[in-house]
Amino acid sequence: MQRSSTPSWLLAAALLLVALLLVGLPAASAKPYQARTLMRFDEDKRGDNPYEGQPTQNAEYYADVGAHPFNASDLVRADRLGDGVVAPDGSAVVFSRRVWNYERNVSSTTLWMRALSSGSSSAAVPLTPFAWGASDNSPCWSKDSGVVFYLGGDDQQLYQVNVGSLAVNKITSFPLAIDTMLCSPHTTTIAFSMKIYPGLSIDETNERNEAWQAQSTRAYTFDKLYVRHWDTWFEGRRNHPFLASLSKSNGVYSLSTPVDLIKDVDADAPTLPYGGSEEWSFSSNDDEFSFTRRYDESPAVAWQTNLDIFTVQITNGQYSDPSPITAANRATDTQPQYQPDGLLIAYLTTKIPGYEADKYRVALYNRGDGSRVILTEEWDRSVGSVDWSPDGSRLIVTALESARNKIFSLDLKGVVTPLVVEHGNAAPSMLPDGSFTYSQSSMNYPSTIFLYNPKSNTSTQLTHFNADLLATSKMSQPQEFWFSGAKGDRIHGWFLYPVDYQQGDTNLPVAYLIHGGPQGSWSDDWSYRWNPQIYAANGMAVAMIDFHGSEGYGQEFTDSIRQDYGGKPFTDVLDSLDFLIANYPMINEQRIIGLGASYGGWMVNWINGHTTRFRALVCHDGIYDQRILWAETEELFFPEHDMGGTPFNKTALRYYEQWNPSLSAGLWQTPELVIHGGKDFRIPITHGLATFTSLQRRNIPSRLVFFPFENHWVLNPANTLYWHREVLDWVNYWAAA
Repeated sequence: MQRSSTPSWLLAAALLLVALLLVGLPAASAKPYQARTLMRFDEDKRGDNPYEGQPTQNAEYYADVGAHPFNASDLVRADRLGDGVVAPDGSAVVFSRRVWNYERNVSSTTLWMRALSSGSSSAAVPLTPFAWGASDNSPCWSKDSGVVFYLGGDDQQLYQVNVGSLAVNKITSFPLAIDTMLCSPHTTTIAFSMKIYPGLSIDETNERNEAWQAQSTRAYTFDKLYVRHWDTWFEGRRNHPFLASLSKSNGVYSLSTPVDLIKDVDADAPTLPYGGSEEWSFSSNDDEFSFTRRYDESPAVAWQTNLDIFTVQITNGQYSDPSPITAANRATDTQPQYQPDGLLIAYLTTKIPGYEADKYRVALYNRGDGSRVILTEEWDRSVGSVDWSPDGSRLIVTALESARNKIFSLDLKGVVTPLVVEHGNAAPSMLPDGSFTYSQSSMNYPSTIFLYNPKSNTSTQLTHFNADLLATSKMSQPQEFWFSGAKGDRIHGWFLYPVDYQQGDTNLPVAYLIHGGPQGSWSDDWSYRWNPQIYAANGMAVAMIDFHGSEGYGQEFTDSIRQDYGGKPFTDVLDSLDFLIANYPMINEQRIIGLGASYGGWMVNWINGHTTRFRALVCHDGIYDQRILWAETEELFFPEHDMGGTPFNKTALRYYEQWNPSLSAGLWQTPELVIHGGKDFRIPITHGLATFTSLQRRNIPSRLVFFPFENHWVLNPANTLYWHREVLDWVNYWAAA
């Protein structure tokens, strides 16, 4: 065979040049990412924070700091308000307020009250005593509006506080913590949940816990799914609902012996991992209680979404066995709400078994004849919550619509009327006159409580806890845009200019945020995890879109991502880049950084094998291998619905493989920061490790940040600061001009 006369060194150089042109490696002038000294996860990295040693109280802190671009310290310092609960007589609203001590990394959650009657003080006042480490939560009122019950103390027991005197009394001293609590309208009965070994009493469960702690063996044995869920291994205990009678003597309440409603049933009520008291309800005359539970007794719980509503009759402190009222539906039924002085129970229902993001409809169940009717079949929105007006003539519901969580009135014929339509709104709580309080946030302010007046169709702000933060923290005003995406469909997006942007500024870097779900949305509300203001304050433009599969644009649009993870949504991403470059000429298309979590992390890994339009990437708890995820995740209904079945099914297997980022890892070339939580059981750490290993093996600039005690989200405030430092360091390096 004749040899080539071309020198080998010249051939090698030519091949290298072609490879560089095809792969699109970072510019030669860009140095490899230089990691700082690596730190163990338990080291305190706050010492070099510019705000170290500043006053803990926000008013003092912001008086010293002065005007400044919003940053991660502001994010974790912001007071966090719980949902408001209105007194039965409409005189006041009670809510929780959480504050955080920066220097000690400890929080305090206490109850506050804001009077609503005319002529009352306009300021909210503390209802329970302040202490670092306090965790007062789940408030509910006595019928006379004179007492607020709540969960508190290190052992999370039931307390009462007198609204007039502020006297606090501890009602229970169980050996187990209470998880969820709800009061009946007439204060005759209280419902609460505890983690119980099915079939054992409270005391027997405590004895078994103590025996477990005393033994040296540490092993779990399983015969069915789930074995773990969200961030917790199933070691045998279950959240069981209890009922107990309330009685009062000299102004202090006490409980009868509580009764476990589901006894030896191996199931949770409220449902895990997100369920709370919204899944429970008492009838208006205290004679019936309803709750939601999943059928955890079978391993099919992992691939089904069958939740049912059960009712319990209450007669002189005696409780009937629970009876299901929605058993005919094999999909989800939840959030029961009794009609005031009526026979109806309103609740939310879906139709497609195994589909978590199916449209939630409002249904009515008639307690008299057992009939049911769906009110919102023709309304192409998925309802998030439901409550009754005081006269029982209509419902107050929330639903996501075009990137805004809105509040609507729904009459009993299915007619929908918008009430509160801007920003992100939740948790309406009714007053006797038909007005209601609600929580509202936006991209520019954290959750705040408002009062809606139906007569004037206006709202009044009731709380101002973050006024000091908002007055001194510079933020960007979001602008919305629409563009033509896949199939020519209109796609919604948000754009934020950098803080301190001046007309004529050019060469702007871009933080391109990709939401998870995938059936989610970048709605106009406040986020403590992915807050666009952080990046705008970092001198970047920010872009976010609701690609095909997002919620709030009709169910067909939400459903369109099924078996198409990297199809229409990826086309939307690329089309949005074209739109942004054409319509915002001040941005530099060579300085775009893509950031995403969960499905957004899947998209980041998909991007890193299918386009070089991003300068660098950030993947938080993202998917590496779609097929392996099916075998490792806990809620199998997610991949089985979205891919069309299990990987054992040949048709579904096609989609597991077609939309598998790992199969294109050999084409990866974009620098990527990988972040993962050790307690993330939705997308386990193996995916973060595999992503990082692939990047390292291909010699791509990369970095792994591991939070061993965080789940799918980073919740610890100190870890939140660490997360933002790592992300912004990475983003700033690769977005540098």
